Amino acid sequence: MWLLCSLWAQEPENIPIEDPSNSPSEVSEEIVSQARLPVLENTFPVVYPERALDEGFGGEILFELIISAEGEILDIAIEQSLREDMDEAASTAIQQYTFSPALDENGAPVSSVITYRFVFEPTAVPAISVEGFVFEAGVREPLSNIKVVAFQDQEKVEADTDTTGRFRFRGLASGPWTIMASAPALEARTADIRIEEGKVSEVKLYLIRDEALSKELTDMEIVVEDRVETAEVTERFLSADDISYLPGSGGDIVKAIQNLPGIARPPFGLGQLIIRGTAPENSRYYLDGVMIPNVFHFGGITTVISSSSIEEVAYIPGNYSVRYGRQYAGLVDLRTKMQLPEKNIGKVSVDILQSELFIQHKINDEMAISISGRRSYADIVLNPVVNGFTEGFNVRLPRYYDAQLRWLYTPTENEKMDVTFLLSDDRFSFLGEDAEDNEASLSFRQYFQKIRLRWEQSDGQSRRQETTIIAGPERTDFDVGTEIDVYQQLASIQLRHEHSLTPSDGQPWGMRVGVDILSGEDSSLFKIPDLINQRDRYPFIAPGIYGEVTRDLEQLRVVAGLRGDAHIQNGDIFVGALDPRVSFRYNLTDDTTINGGLGIFSQFPETSELEPESGGNDELLVERSFQYAVGLQHRFTQDFRLESTVFYNDLNQLIRGSGTGIQFGGGPPREGDDPFNNTGTGRVYGLETLLRYDGTNILALFSATLSRSERINKNGKVRLFNFDQPFLVNALFSWTLPKNRRFGARVRYGAGNPYTPVVGAWYDLDRRSYQAINGERDAGRLRPFFALDIRYDKTYVFNTWKLTAYIDIQNTTNYPNVEVMSYNFDYTKEQPITGLPFFPAFGLKGEW
Repeated sequence: MWLLCSLWAQEPENIPIEDPSNSPSEVSEEIVSQARLPVLENTFPVVYPERALDEGFGGEILFELIISAEGEILDIAIEQSLREDMDEAASTAIQQYTFSPALDENGAPVSSVITYRFVFEPTAVPAISVEGFVFEAGVREPLSNIKVVAFQDQEKVEADTDTTGRFRFRGLASGPWTIMASAPALEARTADIRIEEGKVSEVKLYLIRDEALSKELTDMEIVVEDRVETAEVTERFLSADDISYLPGSGGDIVKAIQNLPGIARPPFGLGQLIIRGTAPENSRYYLDGVMIPNVFHFGGITTVISSSSIEEVAYIPGNYSVRYGRQYAGLVDLRTKMQLPEKNIGKVSVDILQSELFIQHKINDEMAISISGRRSYADIVLNPVVNGFTEGFNVRLPRYYDAQLRWLYTPTENEKMDVTFLLSDDRFSFLGEDAEDNEASLSFRQYFQKIRLRWEQSDGQSRRQETTIIAGPERTDFDVGTEIDVYQQLASIQLRHEHSLTPSDGQPWGMRVGVDILSGEDSSLFKIPDLINQRDRYPFIAPGIYGEVTRDLEQLRVVAGLRGDAHIQNGDIFVGALDPRVSFRYNLTDDTTINGGLGIFSQFPETSELEPESGGNDELLVERSFQYAVGLQHRFTQDFRLESTVFYNDLNQLIRGSGTGIQFGGGPPREGDDPFNNTGTGRVYGLETLLRYDGTNILALFSATLSRSERINKNGKVRLFNFDQPFLVNALFSWTLPKNRRFGARVRYGAGNPYTPVVGAWYDLDRRSYQAINGERDAGRLRPFFALDIRYDKTYVFNTWKLTAYIDIQNTTNYPNVEVMSYNFDYTKEQPITGLPFFPAFGLKGEW
């Protein structure tokens, strides 16, 4: 005999409806001899699926229940299904039921099997009174599993939001009600409404997240995310989130890497990378693995690419894989976001120097576009002020702008493509008294335009291939009046295609092979009256091919690679390079890793240095650096890590001598008066240490560099390099405070640059001025650099957007840091030229 029980379903607000537990039942044949059947004692509210309610759908489900001799439900099986969501809702409710057990003929408890009928009746559910949504304020993200309460006098009803942030209340009495939503780390919000019979009240609540409290709650559950190991011995990363609020960086993602070890401080804080005691032109900038001319605007004020487009910045000071070539120092690789945005994004930032706009729009589930632009306005705002205090010339303060347009397409989960257009333009000028005739004007301009196509495909596991093409002109102009005209322009195209296989479980081997081809035309003009009038055009092609093999041996990973490059100019000048490289990584313990590497890194001569007709030498070889490094990485805790690297770079075949005497770039002129040759040598060695703490609400970095950069002249005498800085220390922190506030500070201390002191002077009757008598080259050193920078910002959160206001004060103590040594008219007294004084920068950033 079967036991049949029925139950009316109740509304989603979990208001219990009387259960007909005493309805007639029938006993199955298996238990016909029992003295008593199981008796339902307590029910549990069922949540009627919202979609079924909206459709007015109902029906019954038959369950087979196995009940123990203690009255517990041991198993539930569906004999007659209704619909998946309704089956799940009914099963969830029944699992909470309690029974008194069945009894045998002697009255002893026994186990039993019954059939239970569960009925969903939509007409028994009250109508919707309130329907609403809960969002996170500022970012407009729907919040799920948020507790929403409706209360009136002593009556209170609760509901939870679904994955879309929606909630509903049914059957509320007419009259005034208060709706409140709350959750940990979110500021509670209320709304007063009036319920009217036959009408549905609509409510939207925006909860403000307190970042400090949110991080504390998030850190209660530790999630370990390890980066995939690469062939680089030292590869340091800063994400966009890391540096958005770091003091002294102005929120600029690339400027922040100057806080890391191995990078010397450039004079006047300019946007140059002086990596491991080398000149700026010996390092390169990359965008997702292909070269770009530069990443800083005039004076290193800000990055030429919007930080909102960048996911992270990889800084590799040396011993990198064969994927990178054509430079013998370090590199910075900007890596963009290749994921479709979940929603549309807009950002506007305004400070005392510039304004920036970034808009990202998701077209559909496969495509998105973004556009960004930045324009400085010091020339617009301050030019009238500056020129009001000057006589004889008309100043044009530096101005710069940049723009990026990007289209991202992801037809499948494992295939991505993007097309990006980049534009950057910097200019500085002033006009003299007869400016209308352009006889006394001076201007400097640097700009580039690039279009990049990138395609990636993977199998979702270990295989991946990538193709990237970037092309466009880049140019530097220097003009004085109508007589002097100097420029250098490079119109180039670079193609890189790569296949890679990453080692995985069961597959201890990995590999990477690729081609890297750079081609174009380098042209220049040097028009200086009574000195030079020369126009040159140098077509070239620089093909490269590389490959490396990775082998995992338990705790040890070994990567061996070889890169071959060539430079062919005008069809008859050939320079080649073959660079073998090896690196290893050994996991000593779960928290300690030892890594190291050695290899050759080559840089080709400039095109003008190879051309005999312009004073070059077509027999020049590549400049080379033999690099050796050993590093240690140790994790004290999940939040606290140490990284330390010892390195030695042996430089040889460095180019010495002189050509036209005019050189573009940020480094010192070539040494010596002889024709160009490869007789230069040198060495750089040192120790780099980085301590990083990623706490609940604080990010702290401490970096220290001890190094020495030497060059050896043709007589075998050792001297210091122009950019040698034997010690550098950076310490900073950024602290997230309650109520969406942040405070940070940075201390920088480092050795000054070498300089050549003046030991005397003589009077030149022809020139009627004193002429300096220089001492030993680079025998003096500027006094150490010191600066304290602080930053405070506050985010104001509105329903659909956020506004962040900040003040970033550089050199808070107004310490007079010497950048260049100057002298009085007769060279009897040094008159140092100091750098940036106390400088407060204010800014606003809106996000929606």
